[in-house]
Amino acid sequence: FPSHDITSCSLFEDGSKYCNRCGYTVTNRNNNVHGLDEFTGHEQEGAMNVDYYKLPITDIADRKIRKQTCERYGVRVGMNPENGEPMFHAYPVTKDGVVTGWKQRLLPKTFRSEGDTKGKVELFGQSLFKAGGKKLLITGGELDAMAAYQMLYEKYPNFEPAVVSLPKGENISAVGDNLKFLESFEEVLICTDMDETGRKCAAHLCDLIGPKAKIVSFSEKDASDMLKAGKQSEFINAFFQ
Repeated sequence: FPSHDITSCSLFEDGSKYCNRCGYTVTNRNNNVHGLDEFTGHEQEGAMNVDYYKLPITDIADRKIRKQTCERYGVRVGMNPENGEPMFHAYPVTKDGVVTGWKQRLLPKTFRSEGDTKGKVELFGQSLFKAGGKKLLITGGELDAMAAYQMLYEKYPNFEPAVVSLPKGENISAVGDNLKFLESFEEVLICTDMDETGRKCAAHLCDLIGPKAKIVSFSEKDASDMLKAGKQSEFINAFFQ
């Protein structure tokens, strides 16, 4: 790790390395050095090598997600100290309402995790909303949850929607672990991706949750793309219909 403070660097059991400060990465594949966009690492559990609470909260401009939305969900952004560009997102992971770790999205789309993120974790955003109420919306990812929340809240500021996401991609295990929370709502709206994988996930969720589950459909791939495309009205109509 050239000219870096060693405390910024992580050495994993398989020999791969990662710098939390700038994204400099060495994989275990023939010891090749890769830039951040080519990083092919895996999820790594353990101690928090970056202080999650010291990372800044900003807007996520390329997704049109406002700073206020990131503040609501506790999502932070790691910046490249050399050019000020975002390098990764940090999504909090909670158990019993307490942040025990965080999921890191190395941009554009490589994931790893730090802290206690295994076992029974809550849905992303679950700790922010009281159980009960009329509608709960479940998305397939953290950015989709924030996009959906923002579209609904900005249209109806006196109505705070309960919006959560699956914490491990379109893996439904966390739903089974949090059924009591889900069943407290009158309706559970499923808003996974509109592709084949997302629709299969939605069908599995409906089977697991039961008759109060309903699938939301719209013209873009996911809620984040709906926000980026300026299709807030279509998304809101889909939510209420």
